[in-house]
Amino acid sequence: MIQEEYQPSVYSHRNRYMVEHSDRVIAVYDGREKGGTVRTIRFAHQMKKELREIPVGEIYFPKK
Repeated sequence: MIQEEYQPSVYSHRNRYMVEHSDRVIAVYDGREKGGTVRTIRFAHQMKKELREIPVGEIYFPKK
């Protein structure tokens, strides 16, 4: 656990922690230019971690 309470930055802190403590990173990535996944991929590059990207197409959610 990174922190006890939810704050908007909690996912960024979690992702950074996981990259820092991993030998390699596997990212399932839909190609968006913004968001947590692309920031995590960029951080993994900065940390010179082995990186594998699994591309996925657009994700559609059925309307309720």
